[in-house]
Amino acid sequence: MGKVKLGFIGAGVRAQLLHMASYREIEGCELVALSDDRVRSAQVAAQKYGIGKIYRDYSEMLDKEKPDGVVVSTDFRSHHILLPDVIKRGIPVLADIPIAASVETAERLVEMADKAEAPCHLGYIRKFDPAVEMAKKTVEDWRRSGECGRITYVRITMPFREWPYGRMTGETFGITPEPIPDYVSPGLESLYLRFITFYIGQINLLRYLIGEGIRVDYIDPNDALVVMISESGVTCSLEMAQYGLRNRWEEFYKICFEDGKIDLKLAAPLSKDASDILIYRGKSGEFLRPDLPRYPAAVRMAEHFINSILFETQPLSTFKDGLRDLIAAERYITRNRKRDIGTSRRNAL
Repeated sequence: MGKVKLGFIGAGVRAQLLHMASYREIEGCELVALSDDRVRSAQVAAQKYGIGKIYRDYSEMLDKEKPDGVVVSTDFRSHHILLPDVIKRGIPVLADIPIAASVETAERLVEMADKAEAPCHLGYIRKFDPAVEMAKKTVEDWRRSGECGRITYVRITMPFREWPYGRMTGETFGITPEPIPDYVSPGLESLYLRFITFYIGQINLLRYLIGEGIRVDYIDPNDALVVMISESGVTCSLEMAQYGLRNRWEEFYKICFEDGKIDLKLAAPLSKDASDILIYRGKSGEFLRPDLPRYPAAVRMAEHFINSILFETQPLSTFKDGLRDLIAAERYITRNRKRDIGTSRRNAL
């Protein structure tokens, strides 16, 4: 097979810095076309990254260019229309997260992906971070060997902040945005959108690291702490409280065993900084800080997508992953709603 021909839907900041810049680095990959209904943005991006053609209409691009794969980096509320249009053409696709606005739409997309002739990926970039790979391997080794006892607790610390690379990019293509789902009560829309656009990655990575599903069990009254329970009964927490840092990315994971722990500090998305991992074995008192390769996770994710096109390898993050994360988000927001109802009743007494 010659060069893999890629098409891009969306020309926002995330599309450029995460995707186009990465695929440009891969030998044997040709960036043939870009679609965005903001023509000027598309022209600038195409010139910068050497993309052959631009289209205002993504359907026209798909039909005329017939790319070997498509990267979708648009407002996720357009996925309910846009992703089915790609899947039904039998084109391999990688889409940014979250998969959709609602569990119902995610279920429909999963059903389509399961029947699709081509692989459907979700862009959970953290799974390609070398520090994350080391952490996951260590968790798996310890659980299999029992050398550090059972896993007892997982703690995630991630204060919310405005992050420009994760914002909705604004491309509409004339698509009416998917509405906020019915299970989100009035007044909680912004909280729900914050959770699925900012914290969905942490929920996914938690499940990935421990290799289990989770359920949301408790939310504190200030919405600073979410407590989750894994399928095997491990308590996990997500701390979202602010503490005044505006110029740093603070994302920490502590995975505790009876006789050991793994500390994971992740670098900011798309930064040139490297993530860090510290492994402690209690019986020996050994601390290990591996010297990890400084190989961008975004490029590794791009290579994985290209390999799935060439060699039919399976996606590391499937549409089912996106569905499971939205189910957790649904439970998070419905528990917020029940808490608010209970507070209102108490205040009325």
